[in-house]
Amino acid sequence: MRRIFLADKADFAGMNQAWDAWVVAGSAPVRCTVQAALMKPEYKVEIKIVAAID
Repeated sequence: MRRIFLADKADFAGMNQAWDAWVVAGSAPVRCTVQAALMKPEYKVEIKIVAAID
């Protein structure tokens, strides 16, 4: 699962464009995007990835 935190919700459309360019059509992993105050004000996006390996 990917958790994407945006400092400004106005960047949501741009994030979707970047996401669609990155993932394989029809194979996008689960994702959740929210607006949040990030720890470093100069950051606009923070992404947390959780993966399980067998």
